[in-house]
Amino acid sequence: MKEPIKLRERENKDGTKSLYLDVYYKGERKYEFLHLYIVPEKNRKDKEKNRETLQIAEAIKAKRIVELVNGEYGFKNQETSKTNFYKYLLCFIERKKKEWKESTLKTWGNLKKSLLLYDEHLESRTFKEIDGKWVEGFVGFLEKKRDGKYREESTKNISVNTQKLYFQKLCSILNKAYEDGVIREKPQKGIKEPKGEESKRMYLSLEEIKLLRDAECNFEVVKRAFLFSCITGLRFSDIKRLRFSDIYEEGEFTRIIFQQKKTGGQEYLDISDEAKELIGVKRKGGSDFVFEGIGGHNVSL
Repeated sequence: MKEPIKLRERENKDGTKSLYLDVYYKGERKYEFLHLYIVPEKNRKDKEKNRETLQIAEAIKAKRIVELVNGEYGFKNQETSKTNFYKYLLCFIERKKKEWKESTLKTWGNLKKSLLLYDEHLESRTFKEIDGKWVEGFVGFLEKKRDGKYREESTKNISVNTQKLYFQKLCSILNKAYEDGVIREKPQKGIKEPKGEESKRMYLSLEEIKLLRDAECNFEVVKRAFLFSCITGLRFSDIKRLRFSDIYEEGEFTRIIFQQKKTGGQEYLDISDEAKELIGVKRKGGSDFVFEGIGGHNVSL
């Protein structure tokens, strides 16, 4: 019997290679791109990274073969509705956790806990049992948690926005199951999404910023970074990663060219003379980071 799943590569314009699975089973073909990449091997570190990447890809391939045999991997048959919902959820989280930020992974973890509290038989539930009534019941459970009517030591009240977020995450896993052919209909169809509420944002006035500018501070670099954020509008995550090599002098203008951490897109930002003063000058032999040492923790000024 020929191997039903093959690991293949596709060359990208930037010189990397995308890894994907070529699946051919019972006369049907599909492709799964793994979002894993082989990089050009310029040094030992690159070779080690590629070796680890290939190990991950081979592990996913092996898992897919098992899922294929068990009828749980995107090929429609009469047994797909018997796929275990909870195991499918865990597999989805496991596959995505290396791509997600810590906050996203935490949200999925909290959703999993809420689902287990809602349904004591969740670990044995099949997709056949995850119907519209079950989804509506989960929405009602979230409303009780939101309103403080669900009392258990292991749970806390949740906000309206968290209620909406959990529902959206549940829908995303059901949509994925639909795309994979595990279910033929989306059980959440027709169920109204919980309404969220607009977050309240607090802003400093210009006078308050001036007072902070003139105030003494035990951590000069933190003060400079804060004022730089106020002037430029840059996020803390981008300021923390800002390097002198990202700053360019173009005639009378000073420009920052950097990759935004949140979106991954390249950004171009012309800054004022006031912001330029806060950057300062790189010391000989010093770090390339503009605001070296601000770290990721709260600091008392």
